[in-house]
Amino acid sequence: MAFLRLITARLRAAFVVVPLLVAALMAAPSTKAVTDEASDDLILAVELYLAGDYEGAAEFLMPLARRGVDDARYLLVWDNRNFAKTRPYRIWRQRIGEVEREHALFRTWMREAADRNHAGALGWLFESARDLPRKKAFAEVAAERGETSAMEWLGAYYLGLFSPEHRDVDRAFGYLNRALAAGRSDTAIFLGNHYLRGELLPQNPGEALRFLDSAAALGNIGALPTLARLFRQGPVSDFPPTEGLKWLYLDNDKNGGDRNAEAIAIFEAEVGPDATQAARRAADDWWYNRFSDPASDLGRTRAWLAASYPDESWEQWQIIFLADNVQCLAPRLRDVVDWRYEDSGLYHLCMDRGLASYGLKPQP
Repeated sequence: MAFLRLITARLRAAFVVVPLLVAALMAAPSTKAVTDEASDDLILAVELYLAGDYEGAAEFLMPLARRGVDDARYLLVWDNRNFAKTRPYRIWRQRIGEVEREHALFRTWMREAADRNHAGALGWLFESARDLPRKKAFAEVAAERGETSAMEWLGAYYLGLFSPEHRDVDRAFGYLNRALAAGRSDTAIFLGNHYLRGELLPQNPGEALRFLDSAAALGNIGALPTLARLFRQGPVSDFPPTEGLKWLYLDNDKNGGDRNAEAIAIFEAEVGPDATQAARRAADDWWYNRFSDPASDLGRTRAWLAASYPDESWEQWQIIFLADNVQCLAPRLRDVVDWRYEDSGLYHLCMDRGLASYGLKPQP
């Protein structure tokens, strides 16, 4: 199959259509008044942008940005690399003058949008700050307004990631627990990794497993390699060997390989055939729940592949790979094109383009 021949060479050549960007783009509506006409223009601009037509998108976005529409400004700043090549942007840049003035204007735009609780602008200010005090100041504001990545960063800051002088464990877990409560699974992986390695936090395999398990329960398959590595080192106190066997199976399933073969053989011999079958069923149920969820990347990708390749048998790890690397918009992002996102063809266009980067074309 073409996919199998190309997968290794193209493993890192992922086609990404910035789902996180668009989530941030409309996550916190601006308090700045936007006319119906401007709203329609913004929807058209976003559609063109998602379809890869940066020139067309810029034709709408530049006038909106000059009129003070925060979403338009954010999109132009966030993906400046692509928009800077367009004719509307180049004309605007000639009017602005030197690059320094352009960057200063960007910061002004984002500060104004952040003052109006624009989630994307808050994230941009926090992520783009270069010196530590400024980054911390923006992170504190963003965290107070609900930005979970900023909460996680502040948790790491107060655990002493940048300097032991900053260490304040109570404040650190205040931020980290808020991020966890808001459903940020990456924070659970962060804590699990540090408990596992004994960095920033005391080494505690049991706590590592607890946090990594919670991340996996939230659907973050990025927790699987670390969970498998944890059990490749041997059984974890207070957790049955069948639990370790399940995670070892899951990690193999994700990667389509057998790098856990030695550890699996040891666990299978220890628990016996009945417990081995139970662990395999638990692993299969774990995947089934995620593949059956239409709101998840795995569920949407599996459904799309089944509809577009009705005669093709897709292996599980291939679907996982594509869900990781061909990231297309979720139905929950209807706010961006709320009038008919699912019917607009954008998701299918994204998947077509993503698979084309691996040499695949849907069957007629």
